[in-house]
Order: sequence, then structure tokens, then C-alpha cells
Amino acid sequence: MSNTVLVIEDEKSIRDLLVSIFEDEEFRVVAAGTAEEAIGILSSLVVDIITLDLSLPGMNGNEFLVRLGEIIPDAKVVVISATPDKLKATKQVFEVIAKPFDIDRLLEVIRKWESKYQSH
Repeated sequence: MSNTVLVIEDEKSIRDLLVSIFEDEEFRVVAAGTAEEAIGILSSLVVDIITLDLSLPGMNGNEFLVRLGEIIPDAKVVVISATPDKLKATKQVFEVIAKPFDIDRLLEVIRKWESKYQSH
């Protein structure tokens, strides 16, 4: 069974690109355009890793991380943001990647995550 990635990105072109990248790597992918939509997904689906943009309409990425810590304290998140300096420290963040991002760098981070958390 493949790992499940939740992509949280409000910009459709970037969201679609991330979905495509992860599907090409044979991940199961679900996507959300808002943090609120993502919380709804998380209430009914177990995901292995989350990619998160910080600049989201409504609940922003930092607010989402606080909420995520309340509902899934051991969640693993890769922040992909044009404003990574706005990230507030959180234990769920596995890695931070600045936009514009390099696809090879993103895949390197995901492979690092797989080897660290999925090698049981």
C-alpha cells in the first residue's frame, strides 16, 4: 500500500503540479485548497505526510499547524511557502522548502521522510 500525501495549496496550478509529482512517485494523493478543507479531509482519512502552504485564505498555515497539533499531534508536515520566514516553530514541521521550489529538492525531502518514518 502506498503512502498518502495531503497537499494543502490554494493556488490551483501549484496544487495540480504537486499532485502530479506525488502521483508520478506512486503516492496516493488528496488535495485541499484551504486549511478548513484539509481539516475535513483529515477527519475521515489517515494521511502519512502533509505539504502545506503558509499563505492560505481563511485559516492560514500557522493556524492550521496549531489545529493539526490538537487533532493529530504526530503529523508530519513539509511546508512549501514563498514566505518561509513567517513560519512559527512547530514540532510537526519536518522540513521547509521555499517557493519557487525545485522538484528534485522536494523529492529528496520526501525520500528522506520515507527513510526516516517508514523504515519500520
